Amino acid sequence: MVLLVGRAHDEIVGAHLVAIHGNVAYSHLAAFSPRGYESWAAYGIYWATLDYLTARGVEHLDLGGAAGLEAAATDGLSRFKRGWSNMTRLVYLCGRVLDPPRYAQICQCPGRGGTEYFPAYRAGEFC
Repeated sequence: MVLLVGRAHDEIVGAHLVAIHGNVAYSHLAAFSPRGYESWAAYGIYWATLDYLTARGVEHLDLGGAAGLEAAATDGLSRFKRGWSNMTRLVYLCGRVLDPPRYAQICQCPGRGGTEYFPAYRAGEFC
């Protein structure tokens, strides 16, 4: 794992956490402060990420997907990630319940019943 941090003067304005396995890296988390968004820090941090990974022989960076299930989503996160990509592919990540009793428990929250959305406890989160 590597954490790349963006600063404006002495203030941390964003960070990008990346896992590396062989010649492939996986973008795990990225977050930015309001000042980070105002200064477009994400672009600098992603550029630095690519530079860092390239120098270490990494050939592929999986940026992950965006919220929801649309292949051609038009939200800002989807557009941002497409701007760094030269290819896309559909990936299903662990589409099963590994702890059924715990899953049933967290799905008991009000308004979470009767949905086909997976995982059910996140139904309606992106509306």
